[in-house]
Amino acid sequence: MNPTPYLGRPNLKAMALAGVLSAVLASTAHATITVQDEYLLGEQDGPLASNGNPVIESIDETGNNNLTVVSGTPTYSSNVDPGIGSTLSVDFGSTANALATASNITIPATNFGFEGWFDFTGSAAGNQQIVYLGTGTGQGAGLYDLSGEWSILVGSQATDESGVAITPGWTYVALVYQNGDATFYINGDTATATLTGVQSPYDNYDQGLSLGVGGFNGLADDVEYFTFAPGQFSPSNLSINNPPTVVPEPSQITLLFLGAGALALVYRLRARRA
Repeated sequence: MNPTPYLGRPNLKAMALAGVLSAVLASTAHATITVQDEYLLGEQDGPLASNGNPVIESIDETGNNNLTVVSGTPTYSSNVDPGIGSTLSVDFGSTANALATASNITIPATNFGFEGWFDFTGSAAGNQQIVYLGTGTGQGAGLYDLSGEWSILVGSQATDESGVAITPGWTYVALVYQNGDATFYINGDTATATLTGVQSPYDNYDQGLSLGVGGFNGLADDVEYFTFAPGQFSPSNLSINNPPTVVPEPSQITLLFLGAGALALVYRLRARRA
């Protein structure tokens, strides 16, 4: 019987590297937006955040600008869009309920946006401020309901309608402002409407971010405020196109590499002792 040929010592470094490469799954996409403030509006707000309970403070997942109650009694709701993995939203319920940051945020002159999920549970026929960065009286910009249409409000003077009607049910809306153009993305990555020649917010004016100030009859969930470098915005970076990453279970190949690496280590240790 021919003896088994000796193939040399196992290459531990190569096997370990192969194991790591097969175990690590990472996206190579480069985000072109920078999320400044992110509000899940429920899931990370602590043990008191449950259906029907009043909101005390909603945590900013990215920055340090938590939302607190500035009027009325917004409450948590289990009414959520089933497709985004959320378990709670915030119900503003009437025009008397609102949240806002306690600290100021610098308003850029251009290249910023908002996105989130919204559901009007009351009438959308009036004028309702939904999410806003600034005072709403002379500086800043935000997402607005004007006579039942998704709109942008800049200061208190420039209000432009998208021409897209607000309909019942959960709706994803992103408002992107750059170089005098305000573009709406509604339920997808294709621009729904673009307004040109929109007034610019005052540059570097520090004010807070708010939800519901000025009236909002509905619910909000997963709201973000983001910025981007000139010319770098891509619709592919909107959160509706980037669902939360689910870490998969280790594959059989991964386990095989890891097991081989462990056996090689045992082999080497035994060889040293011999």
